[in-house]
Amino acid sequence: MKFSKKLCYLPINQKKHETAWFKFIYNYLLSNTESRIFDGELTSRVNQDDEKSDFEVFKENIVVKTIYDDKELIERCQDALNIILNQTPDRSSNNIDSWFTHESNLNTLTIGAKTTIKCSIIKILAILAEVDLMSKFVSRFENIAKLSEYSLFRWLVQIRLKMPVTITNREILAMGFGCVDPQDNTIFMPFRSVTDEYYKFIELPKEDPNFLRIEIIFGFFRIRYIDEETVEVINCYNVDPKVPVIPWFVLNTFLREISYYIMDDLRTQIENVDFAIYEERINKNRKFYDHIIETIKEKIAKKD
Repeated sequence: MKFSKKLCYLPINQKKHETAWFKFIYNYLLSNTESRIFDGELTSRVNQDDEKSDFEVFKENIVVKTIYDDKELIERCQDALNIILNQTPDRSSNNIDSWFTHESNLNTLTIGAKTTIKCSIIKILAILAEVDLMSKFVSRFENIAKLSEYSLFRWLVQIRLKMPVTITNREILAMGFGCVDPQDNTIFMPFRSVTDEYYKFIELPKEDPNFLRIEIIFGFFRIRYIDEETVEVINCYNVDPKVPVIPWFVLNTFLREISYYIMDDLRTQIENVDFAIYEERINKNRKFYDHIIETIKEKIAKKD
């Protein structure tokens, strides 16, 4: 098949993606979001191989290839989300439910939290999008920076975490992206660490000796629209904390509460922060926020 000079859609082999979840993700995320980003950038003119179709050349583009490879990430996030939605929380306090699971055979742990927040959906999305401001309000974050934008909704983010006194501070370098599921009024933002296996095309900064770099196997934020002034927020992290010496029962004492405190800080920030600084950012980045506002109106906050 041939693409026009303006790439408008991405044909999908539905047999490879049988579940309703993946049909949605691939149809919406790829054809309605990512293709807009690459529209006009990848055309038939980049095909220098007479033996390959334009579509094959398009899929071999290193950035586009990672979109297809994100299938596993989305699958893991969905499995963790199902546990959070269906399993009794390990702690419920201050209108925050939290979960903690230690996977000893994998040397990883999973933490998650859920709460409702009194704010508009555009407010919480602006706070999550302007990540460099978040460390001013969330006490567990030493610093957060957006290092690169590979598309309008696909970013490389650096997160530096303050850890309990028994563990040195940690750093995460993660690729994340956003998509919308209009069926349940949610915005879904999966992410995972950039490693030699995933996102090989990214050149990472040198590791700071004061912040040991750890691996996020998968993580996500899920924002569900309830009404114009209320959203439900779920976040989850599956991580290898790189602490082989300290016994896990000691780690459990310090780490099992982290998701609760991150969510508590985040909720406090969102509900109480002066939004004027974010409005300034919104006005400076109209292309991004106009797209978000349009999507919210059409897909999320639509009236029956």
